[in-house]
Amino acid sequence: MLSDFKVSTYMESEPEVIRCLRLALTDAVKDIVQQIISVMSSGRNGETSLNKHRVPERLRESIPKEWNYVPRETKRKESSKGVTRLVAQAVSIVISELPTVIACLPPPIKYFFFLSERKMSENFFELKKAGLLVWNLIVIICRIFEDGNTVELLTGASLDSWSKDKLSLICACLESIMGEQTTNPHQMTQKVLRSIEQQKPNWIECQFLKARKLSTECAFMTIEKSTAVEEGETALELTEQKINMMVLDVCHKPGGSEYLRQIYHIMRLNEEYLKEQLFSMTGSEQKPLPIRPLRTTLRSMEDQPSAFNPFHVYRVFSENMLDQ
Repeated sequence: MLSDFKVSTYMESEPEVIRCLRLALTDAVKDIVQQIISVMSSGRNGETSLNKHRVPERLRESIPKEWNYVPRETKRKESSKGVTRLVAQAVSIVISELPTVIACLPPPIKYFFFLSERKMSENFFELKKAGLLVWNLIVIICRIFEDGNTVELLTGASLDSWSKDKLSLICACLESIMGEQTTNPHQMTQKVLRSIEQQKPNWIECQFLKARKLSTECAFMTIEKSTAVEEGETALELTEQKINMMVLDVCHKPGGSEYLRQIYHIMRLNEEYLKEQLFSMTGSEQKPLPIRPLRTTLRSMEDQPSAFNPFHVYRVFSENMLDQ
């Protein structure tokens, strides 16, 4: 699994295939990471403005009620709801962008995960529900959020303790969605997931199905394409075998080599004429101008017929060869 390796460090024992896959998936989720960090920055600015100043108690009592002043302590209580909305927004961004990320991945990567998923044990039910590729993308996003150096490398933003806490909460929500949490989920995690489910019922499952469909459809297209290429190569090999057998059959006859040499010489002299005949036989719209065949004189008129027709000789060995 790609989750067994850290994102920011390179291990000498890491297989080359795993390293390339991890780098490709990390590059694919870079935009998602930047969006989440941007959301965290905006939320951090709002949180800082609440804690900037504190109004003394006597001054608050002197404020007229007509002003409808709301104490900052009340706003701080309401800010917990804002944190829930902030984390829910970040989790929704990750889930909503997964189908787009998978659609932009190269087909060989999707085909690799498709084959790997087919060899998985039936015990990984939660993993198979979303798909191995989706699971690895979410795991890589969580590993990036857990490693401040990687976040700074990808986005150029340095994380403070507040941002790290919120990113860890996002990771906990994503892991809970994927069924990776072994202990009881945090209360805030339950609030975030409940908030998303209330606003968009069954939305997460629909996004996973969409992402899984994009990955499997590409895998099937890859299989069909490879099958078509193999069939085309097989047909080409069969045609070449027939031609080779025909040439060998002519060579084994008395004077066959000289006979083939003269056929080749005449076909080279009448190349344009042969093209015209082939176009007329296939019914192609791009017909060249009519050309009269060149007259050729054979060295030994006694050994060959007076009027040699290469098409007639060609048709003797294979009626359908020119059609092919």
